[in-house]
Amino acid sequence: MKELKYICLLVLVVIFCACGIQIKNHTADTNGVLVFEYGDSIAFKLKKDKVIIDSVYEASTKRYITVDAQSYYYNLSGLQGGLNQIDLVFYLSNGKTKRIERSFQIISDIAPEILKISEYTLIDHDTSLFTQGLVYDSGYLFESAGLYGHSTINKINASNGKIIQQSSLDSMYFAEGLCLFDNELNMLTWKEGKLFRFTKELGFISGHRYRHEGWGLTNTDSVLICSDGTSNLRFISPRDLKLIKQVTVIDKVGEVRYINEMEFINNQIWANKLGQPDILIIDIDTGRVLRILDFSDLIEEHALDSFGSFNGIAFNKKANLLYVTGKNWPYYIVCDIPNF
Repeated sequence: MKELKYICLLVLVVIFCACGIQIKNHTADTNGVLVFEYGDSIAFKLKKDKVIIDSVYEASTKRYITVDAQSYYYNLSGLQGGLNQIDLVFYLSNGKTKRIERSFQIISDIAPEILKISEYTLIDHDTSLFTQGLVYDSGYLFESAGLYGHSTINKINASNGKIIQQSSLDSMYFAEGLCLFDNELNMLTWKEGKLFRFTKELGFISGHRYRHEGWGLTNTDSVLICSDGTSNLRFISPRDLKLIKQVTVIDKVGEVRYINEMEFINNQIWANKLGQPDILIIDIDTGRVLRILDFSDLIEEHALDSFGSFNGIAFNKKANLLYVTGKNWPYYIVCDIPNF
C-alpha cells in the first residue's frame, strides 16, 4: 500500500533514451499511453546540458517553431479530449534531428459536481414506449420509441402523459434520438443509416442518408448534435448532415462512452449514459463533464429500473422544467432545473 501511494504521487518522467529527450508529465502512464489533464502542456527537455533545441516541426499543424532553449512546451489546450497522437521533429544545436511519435490521452481537469433532485412530480408515461428520444414544445412532448416492428413517433399531452397522436415506422427501422429543429422533428434510426423528418402533426416530410449508427440527437440554433454510443458527439449541418466538428466526452478518468439521449439546455449538453441513473452535464466546446444530476434515489424509490433503462430528457424553457423518463417506464419525472 505504501509503495502504491508513492507511485500515485510520483511525477512521472518518461525518458526516450534513443532521443536524449525527456517527456515530463504529472499523471500516471496507463498501458503505455501518457495521460494529461485538459489544459496541460507536455514538457520536452533535453538530457544534455550543452545542447539546445533550435526548432521544432509540428506535423499536425505543418509549422516550424523556433525554440532556442533546452525545453519545449507543447500546449494541449487546442486538442480534443481522449486519445491523441503527437508527431514532432526536434532540430538540435549539435546538428542532430530527433523525432517523437507518441499516443497520449487527455482527461478532464474537473471533478464533476454531483447534484440530486429533492422536489418533483410524476406524470403517467405509456409503458409501451421504449423511449429513445424526447423533446418538449408548446405544451406537448414528442417522443420516439424504438424496437424493430414497434418503432413509433408520438405526440403527447405534457400535463397528463396521454398520447394524442402516434405514427408507426416501417418494421425495418429502429427509431432512435429525436429533436425539434426549425419546426421540424428530426429522428435518427439505429443501424439503418437514415434520418427522418416529420411535422409537429407527425406528418412525414423526408428521409435522408445518415452514415453513422444513431443513438441520441439534440440541437442548438444552428447545428444538430448526434451520439453513436461511443464517447464522440458529432456536430452536423441540419441542411446536408455533413460533419462540422466532433467533440469527445471526457471526465477525470478518461473518455465517457455510451452517450445516449441528449438535450441542449442553457448552452450545455445534458445526456443520458446507457444503463446509468444519471444525467451528465457536458461542456459543449470541450466535452468535459461539468456536473452529474443523480436520479438513483428516485429510480430506486419508484422501482423504475425494473422497467428499463433511464433514457429521455426534455426541457420546457419557458417554465424552466425538466422532463425525464426511461424505456417502458410508468412515469415521467418532472422537476425544476437545478440552480448552479
